[in-house]
Amino acid sequence: MPALRHSAENMKTWQKITFASVAVAIVGAIALAIMAYESVRKTTIPDAYAQWASADMVIAFHKKMDRMPINWDELASFYESNSPHNGGLAFEEIRQRIIIDFTELPKLELDYANRVIPEIIRTASGIQSHWEEPNQLVNREVRE
Repeated sequence: MPALRHSAENMKTWQKITFASVAVAIVGAIALAIMAYESVRKTTIPDAYAQWASADMVIAFHKKMDRMPINWDELASFYESNSPHNGGLAFEEIRQRIIIDFTELPKLELDYANRVIPEIIRTASGIQSHWEEPNQLVNREVRE
């Protein structure tokens, strides 16, 4: 009988360990899911809108001025607060989220039929998730 009792105690110990392990795994998975959701909500989606809005401003500027802008100040008057492409972001928030290498921006006027378009418009976060790639969008629109 002592062997059976010892075996039953071992079983209870393993059940406790298994239950605790499963509980920790579930809590960890929930925490990971929440962190991923918050990252997407606070960074990825706003960055995607900011890329699109910045490309729209560069395109609008180019169409009106027939040249590329040289800084963010020149783009400010081309910001449209009611544009569906800015995701409700203010101009300053777009400016904080997006890095534009203005000295390289004229390169987006070139033909990239068989070459990779350079990343001249990119996010400060480094997350390049977008609705439409901003450099391709600008390149396509300013060349038409």
